[in-house]
Amino acid sequence: MASVVFDKSGTLYSPIVGKVRVVPSTANLFYVVMKSVEGAKVARFQRGIYVSTSADLGGEGPEFRLTGYGVMSSYDLPPSVFTRWVADEAGAFDMVGRNAANVRFGSYHGLGPSGTLNSESIMVDGIEVSHTLAREGSVFELRNVTTATNGTDVLSRDLSVSTDAGKLKLTVNAITATGMSLVYFGMPIASGSHFNEIHVRTGLGFTGIPLGVGEADCEFLAAKGMTMRSPSTGLYMAAYGELPSITGFANAWSVKQIQALSFTDRQKSYWYFTSNYGNLVGASINYEWGEGLVGEAAYSVNKLTNTVFSAPEWTYQQGGGNVSVNNGILTMTRTTGAPSNLRAYASIPGVAVGQKYLMAVDFLGRSNSAGTIEAYAGSNTNGSSTSPLPALTIGNSVFDLPKRVVRLFTATQGSPNQAFLVRNASTENLVTQWANPAVYAVAP
Repeated sequence: MASVVFDKSGTLYSPIVGKVRVVPSTANLFYVVMKSVEGAKVARFQRGIYVSTSADLGGEGPEFRLTGYGVMSSYDLPPSVFTRWVADEAGAFDMVGRNAANVRFGSYHGLGPSGTLNSESIMVDGIEVSHTLAREGSVFELRNVTTATNGTDVLSRDLSVSTDAGKLKLTVNAITATGMSLVYFGMPIASGSHFNEIHVRTGLGFTGIPLGVGEADCEFLAAKGMTMRSPSTGLYMAAYGELPSITGFANAWSVKQIQALSFTDRQKSYWYFTSNYGNLVGASINYEWGEGLVGEAAYSVNKLTNTVFSAPEWTYQQGGGNVSVNNGILTMTRTTGAPSNLRAYASIPGVAVGQKYLMAVDFLGRSNSAGTIEAYAGSNTNGSSTSPLPALTIGNSVFDLPKRVVRLFTATQGSPNQAFLVRNASTENLVTQWANPAVYAVAP
């Protein structure tokens, strides 16, 4: 089995020779090519591309911003022809704000009719250059200052994107976020459904898990790094930094989406903040991509001894209807007015109190939107989802559409009491289906 290689700092290892060139294309598009041992890495920058819906500010998109990256076999090839794209879409890669009305500000979501591009510069080795002229040097930097405005709600940011030893570094130089309920900073994208692995780093080591062929919703809390990878092609996108150490940081999150917006299938990761936005000044995140070995990576060991919802490891409570398993699929059929919840739970072997784990399950769907569906890292003593308090609760709102759901948790009970638990607590007729439960130990 092939394995992705990481260096001891937790980043993907890809030695870089160090050389960059700006390649002009059109008035609204240019490329930056970085030389590497494998050949070259390409970043694409565009302007004038934005979305305008009721959830977006819209307006013009006058600033240049990152819209893709990939690899080439040779530094001297034309990137528009020979790039093998890791990300190839117009969505937001950098920074976006969201106000209390859930309207998104900045980048792909627009600056709004009253928004402005305050300043912009493109530099090679510290000298300002035109994107319409070819230029070669050692270091590239794009820096722009934009203000996205909607009434009294404002997201103004001074953001730099620079080359750094064969990767891109995004840095916040200044920010004003008035009326924002959250600010995303660091939104790397991997284009295509073949990106179906996620590797997460909370400490020094990476934990890799498969995501399957469908959609996925992964919450990693204070993750310092997330790597999205395609086993079938070897392509990867790694993003990492020290964002969780900044006061105001809220969460790290990664999603796998099928036919997302008007784009192709994709995997996208996010870091976001919900307060103290001024602390982002000086913060940076690294984007590194490339082409590694084809095949599955070295996944973390699944700690569940039985991952197909079947006895004897699994216990079922079905006083509120019926629980059945067929070909690895758990079906819970809740009936109206039944006296108790439907539950399926199993002990997680080898779990230690205070250690971090990833809990994952395929939610295959529900017959209607009534009632409550939940999953827990709960108790194996009585199948309770409330006593003692679970280490993890995945709420009903997550289980809206079929997807693989992955959540990070810290164990509050040791084996055999810490359990994987799903339940259907509806008071109406409701059928739910589940498959492929898993629990992975997180690398320290």
